[in-house]
Amino acid sequence: PDRFRTVGHRLGMQGGAEALHYLLGLNHESSAFAHDLASTMPFEGRNPLYAVLHESSYADGVATRWSADRTMPDRVREDVTLLGGEHLHRSVFSEDTELRAFADVADLIAEHEWNQLYFPEKLAQAEVPVAAAVYHGDAYVPYEFSMETAAMLPDCRPWVTSEYEHNGLRMDVAVIDHLIGLLTGKRWL
Repeated sequence: PDRFRTVGHRLGMQGGAEALHYLLGLNHESSAFAHDLASTMPFEGRNPLYAVLHESSYADGVATRWSADRTMPDRVREDVTLLGGEHLHRSVFSEDTELRAFADVADLIAEHEWNQLYFPEKLAQAEVPVAAAVYHGDAYVPYEFSMETAAMLPDCRPWVTSEYEHNGLRMDVAVIDHLIGLLTGKRWL
């Protein structure tokens, strides 16, 4: 059930709600459902490094120790109809046959005490101009966090838009064009 819940990550992506609607409309015993479900999973054998390292990218001076498993409220755990996002559960490495070979290393990484990864004082010293897309209503990154980070950079030009979802940069070349335009003076905030 933890692995299936990860299909909820599509809800924060452009076209994701439609893809999820289509998936759930398929016969759950069909090969089409099995194939489409497998291709919907954020953590799978095609990109095992993403699964192994994903949670640690948030570990700013701590060990994650499978935080998604440890911190999930009981009421959420018990309601199997609730979907999640990119919450990485330990069970993914036993439920996905292609990831099983990486379970031991994933456990080691989950227990590793990481050094500090993010240095706000270094951001404040940045001398290069930066343009950033801030997706208002982003399902993954709260607007306030994006704006707080942008404010740490002396020459950050945040472009706030509700036109795109979290994957806007991957979905439309107009996003990178807009960001480059902000840096070259051809576009304005």
